[in-house]
Amino acid sequence: MSLSRPGPWFRAALGAAILSTLTLCSASDPELDRKLAAVQASIDAKLWDEAIASARTLVAESGGDARTHAHLGVALLGKGRQEQQAVVPEQLERAKQANDPAAFFDPSLFKTEVGYDAALKTEAEEELKKALAEDASLLEASVALATVYAESDRVAEEKEVIAAAAKQHAGNAEAGSRLVTFGERHFKAGRYPEALAIFSLLSPAFPDVPAVVLDYSASLFGMGRYDEGIALLEAGAAAHPTDVNMLTTLGQMYLYRFEWRKAADTFAKLVPLDPNDILVQVHQGAALMPIDAARSKEVLDAVVAKNPGTGGRPAAIANNLVIAMTNAAVTTDDTLRLAADLMQLSYAQIGVAVCGYVLAREPQSIGARLVLGLIYDAMRYYDMSLARLEEVRGLIDRRATSEPGDFTLELLQAHLGRVYSHMGKDREAIAAFAATDDPGRFNLIVAVSYERLGEYAKAYDHFTRVVLKGEPAPQVEEAKKHLALAYYQTLRQDR
Repeated sequence: MSLSRPGPWFRAALGAAILSTLTLCSASDPELDRKLAAVQASIDAKLWDEAIASARTLVAESGGDARTHAHLGVALLGKGRQEQQAVVPEQLERAKQANDPAAFFDPSLFKTEVGYDAALKTEAEEELKKALAEDASLLEASVALATVYAESDRVAEEKEVIAAAAKQHAGNAEAGSRLVTFGERHFKAGRYPEALAIFSLLSPAFPDVPAVVLDYSASLFGMGRYDEGIALLEAGAAAHPTDVNMLTTLGQMYLYRFEWRKAADTFAKLVPLDPNDILVQVHQGAALMPIDAARSKEVLDAVVAKNPGTGGRPAAIANNLVIAMTNAAVTTDDTLRLAADLMQLSYAQIGVAVCGYVLAREPQSIGARLVLGLIYDAMRYYDMSLARLEEVRGLIDRRATSEPGDFTLELLQAHLGRVYSHMGKDREAIAAFAATDDPGRFNLIVAVSYERLGEYAKAYDHFTRVVLKGEPAPQVEEAKKHLALAYYQTLRQDR
């Protein structure tokens, strides 16, 4: 049995076909409907053998009714699907460092890996194909068959089934909500082209399903196609003017793009939808900081005044933003540290606005651009990160002198190396790290870059350096995982 990457999306996709009520029955044959309902009851109770036996009988009795094939296929998948718990290495390391026995019982320490019994999966696939050949309108059969392909990494066949289902069920909101989970799976795994391909199939068929618009735009952003993504969100927000998720995402993307007025206006539209959502008002105030500090202070002061000591973190952020704008003792470095702290606290968009505030007052600020590069990299908007870091390079190149103790160039090279690595530009990453004062700090990233380039001898050398150094522990463990393969590939290349 081969194991493929799992995900909570399963319950939204195949789970709806196996663990929820199948809506495959019609009023064409009351007796058959009754028997199918009994099969469904067995499926709901996970009595797979009973469901399979009954479904096989119905297939024979009905002469191959599409719904009987669909029920049999789903029951076969239910029996053939195998789950096992696996430890997440990164979480295990955190649990060890926490020195707290309770940490080892944290659910995030485990992940569910999914596999299928090969024979049962093959039979299920054939039954589902027969069902759809007889009746292409069976949504549950489409979802189940697409799931077989998705969890087997058969992307072309997965997209083919989704395309047919989207065409068959165009305009059906329930169908759109079910099918969008397949794109979400690819997106969460970082496979943006695959996610984008699925969302592009779904968008014309389900233009009124907010989840399709949101996920499609997120995939466009992941591919660096920001204008297209924002245009899609703007159309979605116009069609769904009270959809909080749509407006929030649009406002946040305006912040990332330095479109301050549009961001502020978008968050202002959100305020009456939920007047008690303090964070929305904080975003509105933050968006105004670079263009209208006085109005920003009014919005943020109102947040603090309405929530004295009770607003939690959002109110505290509002207070800190006001201090950054009004307290003469707060330096630019203090303000940029606030921006970096906001990123660490998962308020990256507000951090961007803080950097925008600094740049509005100090257009040549290198520090603001470095922090922006860091924020964009953390959010996986790598091209935006690279653009800001290249601006830093230009500003450094134009400086007449470099003061002693100025580590700006060192920080730039380190940031560039990480961004290049994340973008898959391994040659550029290796060169950037080599230009730092202490390239050894980046041996693990460099080793991975050499591994991706197929230069296994150099990869092996750098992995070995990490292990011999003995720290930090997570890097050592990661290097050990790669060493054997790098050594084996080196031997093959030497032959």
